[in-house]
Amino acid sequence: MIKISKIGGDGKEQIIRLAKGGDILGYRGLVTGTLHSASAIAIDDCIVCLIRKPDFFQQMNENKEFSNGLLQLLSKALGETEERMLHLAYKPVRERLAEALLLLLRTFRTEENPEALTFSILRDDLGALMGTTKETATRMLSEFKAEGMLSTHGSAITIRDPLKLVSIATQYD
Repeated sequence: MIKISKIGGDGKEQIIRLAKGGDILGYRGLVTGTLHSASAIAIDDCIVCLIRKPDFFQQMNENKEFSNGLLQLLSKALGETEERMLHLAYKPVRERLAEALLLLLRTFRTEENPEALTFSILRDDLGALMGTTKETATRMLSEFKAEGMLSTHGSAITIRDPLKLVSIATQYD
């Protein structure tokens, strides 16, 4: 897993999105010809493949399916970014935590292990994903734990009641 993040003027990290195996990174800057505005930081061990710029543009120009797929990828990313911005601005912290936990659950689940309900994340990263502090993320996790929705062991979080998390995350949708 890879976190895509930016550091704000106040020095705080904000995780923009998470990437998992098979995801494509860096294509927006490549298409627009701009420098990357965010950092990609590996959270787990990973293998990264590089597509050379000339090969990328050759595929874009000659392969209609590739171009259409890229357009769909850009559109999906834009929609997800818009939704996250609104949620960070308007949703209470409790709902943002439920949403972040569900995002992590979707990100960590694999075809090999579709029933996985446990994942590890640093509390700093969880706070950065939620748009809050490590302390607030930790306090909210304790509340969710007391309500029986999850359990924790070190940085590991096990989701016990995903349906309750969905209910909380979508309360204001």
